[in-house]
Amino acid sequence: MLTLTPICPHTLSNRSVIVSSDSVIQVKVLSQKLEIFLTADGQVQLPLFFGNKIQIRKSDKTVRLVRLPNGSFFQTLRQKLNWSGSSVKV
Repeated sequence: MLTLTPICPHTLSNRSVIVSSDSVIQVKVLSQKLEIFLTADGQVQLPLFFGNKIQIRKSDKTVRLVRLPNGSFFQTLRQKLNWSGSSVKV
């Protein structure tokens, strides 16, 4: 599955869209008047211009993730940021 999520949507009707991992999504810039930027995975913004087309699809590359045995990501955040309910100091 792929999840497409608008960043800072201006209406509540803009929600994430989940599509099959086989899908190829194409986005085309139709406006000549707006300043439009592409940001993917929080990386550097790239300006887009009238007529530009972007294709989004699942990568052939994979990534291995490490999961620490003691606690969850949110438990670690609570401890390190001293959020309420956290009594353990790291």
